Amino acid sequence: MSQVLKLEYSPEDQDWIGVRFSHNERFLSFIKYGLKPESYRRWNPDRRRWEIYCEKLLLVVSMGRRFFNHVDYSSLPERIQITIAKHAKEHADDCKKSIRTTDGENPYQVLHLLPSAPFELVQSAYKTLAFLSHPDKGGDKDQFQRIDAAYRQLKKLKESHQISSK
Repeated sequence: MSQVLKLEYSPEDQDWIGVRFSHNERFLSFIKYGLKPESYRRWNPDRRRWEIYCEKLLLVVSMGRRFFNHVDYSSLPERIQITIAKHAKEHADDCKKSIRTTDGENPYQVLHLLPSAPFELVQSAYKTLAFLSHPDKGGDKDQFQRIDAAYRQLKKLKESHQISSK
């Protein structure tokens, strides 16, 4: 069975996007623990779905692509669909031309970030992904090691002042 993350727009509440997905414990953990502060997410009991604040939409789409076979955002307004598509293209282009770790992986791609991301965002992404993939939490040991290696590579670059703090 194909897993799909469906994003739903409701005109009466334009600042929030509904998120529907078949049960995926790791993505649910991301929603609960990765979207900080809590004011960026809420549970809507009437519609029985999570809702995220529009400002965090690109982050949710990026993480959704990691956990699901398909992200369906066809119900969103065209301007938002275009923004998501542009972001995906920029992410792919930036990942092609940036740095690599010792095993040839792009650390930004491993952390699902653009190379222009400030180090504070790198830290936040690392903490969230490390929490979700930690072997003690039911995650994959190899995935955790990839995430840790990517973070260490970027931390080294930060210490040598090749990555900006802000």
